[in-house]
Amino acid sequence: GVKITTAGVMGTARYSVWESDNNNLGAEKMNNGNSASYSDVIKGDYQILSRGLEIRFAGDTGDTATLNDYWEIDVSGVNEKTDGGKPMSIRMSRR
Repeated sequence: GVKITTAGVMGTARYSVWESDNNNLGAEKMNNGNSASYSDVIKGDYQILSRGLEIRFAGDTGDTATLNDYWEIDVSGVNEKTDGGKPMSIRMSRR
């Protein structure tokens, strides 16, 4: 998960990142009070998110980031198969 941890304008506001692990999603760790994996001042350019990914907070110099705004970010690989979240059924057989 990504969360605004210090409110303010670009150059003052800060964001923090919580990465998932084998037991918890990043957003779960964020909501449970775990320490952030990474934190930085919002500069308005591409910045570190996690594991080679980058995030960008865009806006004018007078725009502000609001304390405790957060985002859950889900990333999947190019060849990873997903079902699109639609209800589905499969035919089962017993041998």
